[in-house]
Amino acid sequence: MSDKRGGKRKWLLLGSVIAILIAGCWFLARAAEHGLSNVFFRDHHFTDNRQLTEDVALDLTKKTLAAEGIETYRMKPQPFWHNDPRLFARNTINPNDWYVLWGESHDPPGWEYTVTIDKNGSDVRCRVSRPK
Repeated sequence: MSDKRGGKRKWLLLGSVIAILIAGCWFLARAAEHGLSNVFFRDHHFTDNRQLTEDVALDLTKKTLAAEGIETYRMKPQPFWHNDPRLFARNTINPNDWYVLWGESHDPPGWEYTVTIDKNGSDVRCRVSRPK
């Protein structure tokens, strides 16, 4: 009877080690791709037929922050430079990739999150990240 229990324990131990290795590999791959502080953020998909303007970008990124469970009532979009009124910018390498900086509304303003928008037609993919 102790042989059966010992065999079950070995399989349980082997299964546990494999599960830990798989979880560790997933964590390292996500950390390498998105940065250590962004491992658990995920993509959010929306359908939106509107042209991507600043108002639309602010609306989509605020929805994305809320979907991540971030309290948006304390946050506001942050300008890119101190005397620059723009609140969202385009990636010059990929014309479908835009982003908005968000932070708490205190003085002096500072951003805590970057929300990227990848819009192809009516398909919109948004992702929240923190500075590395």
